[in-house]
Amino acid sequence: MASTTLRASTLTLRLDNALTFAESTDAASIVTDEELGLRMQAGDETALRIIYERYANVVRRVVFRILHDDAEADDSVQNVFWDMYRGIHRFDPSKGSLRGWLMQYARHRALNQKKALKQRGFYDTAEVDAADILPASRRSLLTPEATLAVRQALTFLTDNQRTTLMMVFLEGKEMEDVAHHLGQQVSNVRHHYYRGMSKLREVLSEKVAGRDVA
Repeated sequence: MASTTLRASTLTLRLDNALTFAESTDAASIVTDEELGLRMQAGDETALRIIYERYANVVRRVVFRILHDDAEADDSVQNVFWDMYRGIHRFDPSKGSLRGWLMQYARHRALNQKKALKQRGFYDTAEVDAADILPASRRSLLTPEATLAVRQALTFLTDNQRTTLMMVFLEGKEMEDVAHHLGQQVSNVRHHYYRGMSKLREVLSEKVAGRDVA
């Protein structure tokens, strides 16, 4: 009888724990980012965990686009969320969304991190590499010949096209940032971007076909 009672009590406890977990998971899915921001300001680390689960993948894509290194991107993600939590008192929901605030912080921190890495000589060259203009799924397929071909193809671009592509792919800049740097309209920068990418594809296609490009 005693063992039956113990097993029943254990089962009840497990069911209670499972129900509590399910309820907390459901509750987390309906809590807004802004509410979670206020909870973090009150020192709630559970709210930080929920925000991390919501946006870790997005933040990693943002920082990887700037850093172009898996290990550095992984470290950056961890630091972004921890530093965000420590500085959460600066978040004001009346001035914008927590998601926007987080993405802006992640981008700013990654740019500073890349600057520091460059100063330490982490990157061998400041030139655009072949990996910088290919999807992540295809970067592992690159050969030294392909990398050289991309660098050579860049010489066929205009200065505006080359500057635009380097700022977008190497520095993670937005079109508005490039426009400010060049002193041009955003529409012109988009034109440089798309014409530059089109020219790169054309030149690389000619090289693959074994024909000289004029």
